[in-house]
Amino acid sequence: MKIVLLLPLLLAALVSPWLPATAARDCPKTCGDVNITYPFGIGHDCYLKIEGSDQQLQPFNVNCSDRGDDGSLLPKPIPIIDGNIEVLSIDVLNGKVRVKNLVNSLCYNTSTRSMNDPIMWSYEMFPAFRVSDTDNKLTISTSARESHALLTVYVSTPLEATNALDSMGVCFLVLLGTIMSCTYAIREKKRLAAIKRLHFKQHGGFLLFKEMKSRQGQGHSFTLFTKEELEDATNKFDERYVLGKGGNGTVYLGNLKDGRAVAIKRCRVADDERQRQEFGKEMLILSQVNHRNIVKLYGCCLEVEVPMLVYQFIPNGTLYQLIHRDGPPPPFAVRLKIAHETAEALAYLHSMASPPIIHGDMKSPNILLDENYTVKVSDFGSSVLAPTDNAHLVTLVQGTCGYLDPEYMQTCRLTDKSDVYSFGVILLELLTRRKALTMAAPEEERSLAAYFLSSMRDGKLDGLLDVCIRDEVKGDVINMVATLAKKCLDMSSEKRPSMREVAEELDTIRKICGDTCLGEIIHSSVLIYS
Repeated sequence: MKIVLLLPLLLAALVSPWLPATAARDCPKTCGDVNITYPFGIGHDCYLKIEGSDQQLQPFNVNCSDRGDDGSLLPKPIPIIDGNIEVLSIDVLNGKVRVKNLVNSLCYNTSTRSMNDPIMWSYEMFPAFRVSDTDNKLTISTSARESHALLTVYVSTPLEATNALDSMGVCFLVLLGTIMSCTYAIREKKRLAAIKRLHFKQHGGFLLFKEMKSRQGQGHSFTLFTKEELEDATNKFDERYVLGKGGNGTVYLGNLKDGRAVAIKRCRVADDERQRQEFGKEMLILSQVNHRNIVKLYGCCLEVEVPMLVYQFIPNGTLYQLIHRDGPPPPFAVRLKIAHETAEALAYLHSMASPPIIHGDMKSPNILLDENYTVKVSDFGSSVLAPTDNAHLVTLVQGTCGYLDPEYMQTCRLTDKSDVYSFGVILLELLTRRKALTMAAPEEERSLAAYFLSSMRDGKLDGLLDVCIRDEVKGDVINMVATLAKKCLDMSSEKRPSMREVAEELDTIRKICGDTCLGEIIHSSVLIYS
C-alpha cells in the first residue's frame, strides 16, 4: 500500500529560496526512478542532519539499495529510509513524501460470528514526518456493522462501514497510524529493528554487501537469509530439527520455501572486532568454494546476535558415526577412499581457494558421507582465511580436544599445518576405530595421537590397529598409511607434509591396492546407519 507522509512547516521553510540547501556538489540526484531532492540525500554530507540522531536513524538519509530483503539483486535500485521503508516519490515543494507500506487487517468470521485475531503491525515514524489525513483515505466493508477511526497524533478520521457478506469472512483494513495510545507505533518494533541493524553491522554485513556487489556477474550465488526465513525453515528452531551439537554451535535441519533441504548452523561469536567485521566477507568467499568433496555454503544470516550459516544438507551421516557405531565395520578400501577424498578437499582449501582457507576444526564428525561414501567436508564455523603475507595468523580458535595442533596450543599460531595435524588424527581413527580422546581409558591411552606415537616407537602398532583391517590388508600397505599419519602428527609443524603431498601419497597407496580395493568397495554392503 502507498501512503503519504507530510513534512513539517519548518522543512518547507528550510528549502525555500531564502534558505538555500547545502549539499555536496557530487551527491547522487536519483535512485532508480526517484528524484532525490535536498534535504534528502544519498551519502555523507548529502542530506540534512538532525542533531542528536544516530547516523543510521537520520530521517533524510537515503540508502539507494540494489538488493531485496532476501539479498537478491533487484531490476533497479530503490531508495530506502529508516532501514526498510521504500520511498516512491519526494515532493519537497508541497512537503510530501510517498512511501510503500503494509496495511493491517481485522476479519469478521461469519461462521463463528466473531472477529478473528488481528493481523497488525505499526511503526514509529520520524519526528520529521506525520501521516497525511487528506491524502490517505480508505473505505472499509464489514458484515459486523462496526465503525472505527483512523487515529494519529494530529487527526481522527472516521471510516465508513457498509454491509458485505463473504462465506469465508470479511475483512476491514486499518491504515498505519491506528494505535490505542495515539502514537505512530509500538516502540518495541523499532527497538528490534535497530538491534537487527546493529547485529548486521557487527557481523560485517556492510562489507559483505560491498563484496557481493563487486562480484556481480561472476556466476556466484550467495543469499542473505532473514531470521524469519530460518525460523520458518526450522519451525522456530524446534529441538526435533536438531542434527547435532558441538563446541561451535548447533546444527538444525531446515526446509526452505523453494523446497531445498538445508543444514542451518548457529556459529560461535567472535571476540575480536576485526574478526566480526570480516565474518560476512569470509562467508562469501567460502560460498565460492567449488569442490566435489566440500559441502556447499548457500548463505548466512547476520541480523542476529549469533550468526547462522546455511549449508547443503547431506543426509547419510558422518565419518564419526560410520567408524564408531556398533555393527559391521567399514572395509579398508572404504576407509582409504574417505581418507584420500578428505585430503583432496583440504589440499584444495589450502592451495587452490583464493584466498587460501584454513578449516580450523577438522575432525571425523565434520566429514559427511553420501550413499556412495563420497566425502563432503563441512562445518566452517572455525574457518579463517590464510594470511596473504609471511606472517603467521594469530587467532583464537574453538577447535576440538584430541584433534588440536599442540604447537598451536603453545603459540596460538594457526596455519595450514594445523589442519594437517588434525587430519593425522583422522587417519588414526580410520586405522584403529578408536576415538581421538577417551577420558575413561588409562592415562597413557587417553590421547589417540600420543598412544599411537608411543606404540610406533615401541614397535607395538599391531596391538593398536583395528582387528578387521589387520587381518584383511597386507602389512606393508597399513605401514604406509601409519607412516604417513606419523608425519602428519610431527610436533614441529614445519616438518609436517602439506595436504597436497598427503593427498598424492594416499592416491599412490590406493593405486597399490589396485583391483582388490576397488572390489571391496563395489561389494561392500556397509551402511552408515544400522
